[in-house]
Amino acid sequence: MPASTTTLTPSGADLISTTLQRVLAGDEQVVGQTTQALLRSGLDPVGVAITFLDPLLVETGRQWQTGHLSVTQEHVITALCTGALDVLAHEPAPGRRKAVSAVVGCAHGERHALGAKIVSLALRQRGWTVTDLGPSATAEEFLDAVRSSTARVVALSVATPQRVPATAALVAQLKDQEPGLYMIVGGRAADPALIPAADLVVGRDLDRALDALEGDEVD
Repeated sequence: MPASTTTLTPSGADLISTTLQRVLAGDEQVVGQTTQALLRSGLDPVGVAITFLDPLLVETGRQWQTGHLSVTQEHVITALCTGALDVLAHEPAPGRRKAVSAVVGCAHGERHALGAKIVSLALRQRGWTVTDLGPSATAEEFLDAVRSSTARVVALSVATPQRVPATAALVAQLKDQEPGLYMIVGGRAADPALIPAADLVVGRDLDRALDALEGDEVD
């Protein structure tokens, strides 16, 4: 869900460039090794995801769109970032578990689910219980997940502009069928003007957005 306009320091931009170069040279360990090194440096798992893995994915997508990376290379880097996020998901949360839960995922047809993974990670690190439906989930799957849990929050990630209408329709459908659901939407293609039924549209500052969410949901 973090937006594509993530701002990097020069050293951060250098890290992304160096990592891409090493992966393209055949070093498929570098993403995992850098993830672990950033954790050891004191960054928390969400910080690693937002300042390293998300910008790496954004730059990968940019280079693919401009023809500097092949589809295969883009898929390899995405898979490495997915694996690193899965490792971060096993990092223990620093505080106690809270009595709040959420369902996270992407609307049907949206197959770019890394943003949803980052939000799931961020919520779990805050002590939330999360049901992550991953990419391309139907309205029925979201409704089943909500109704079989105590979740009153649903978070959707939309990365491709073509999937914004489906995401907006899903938000409206879920709020219609489950009144009282708190709907948040984020991702590179999220636009509050195009998803008016959402309660919160996440921009660049994921932490601030989740602080606002917890203020409404937890306090």
